[in-house]
Amino acid sequence: MKDLGGGKARMEGALEQEELLCIACEVPMEVGFMVDSAHAAILQSRWCAGVPQKSWTGSEVHSKQFKAAIKVTTYRCPSCGRLESFALQEPEEKAQ
Repeated sequence: MKDLGGGKARMEGALEQEELLCIACEVPMEVGFMVDSAHAAILQSRWCAGVPQKSWTGSEVHSKQFKAAIKVTTYRCPSCGRLESFALQEPEEKAQ
């Protein structure tokens, strides 16, 4: 966490176990994730670098981009509902 003054904190570096405070309410945020669905699968949202490249099968994103994508973790303020999302790789994922 990085202290921004006034009790506000932001994520910095890898995912941390410390509380993330809402920048609007200064209330501890809840960790969670957003889901995407594709046919019969329900997936955790992911961040891809660059612009979408259609695959020859018609998919909106090429499989190479999806494989290189980073899972997104989202925090929610229980007071105001603000969402903050982070696409941070875990150390073991970077090595693969």
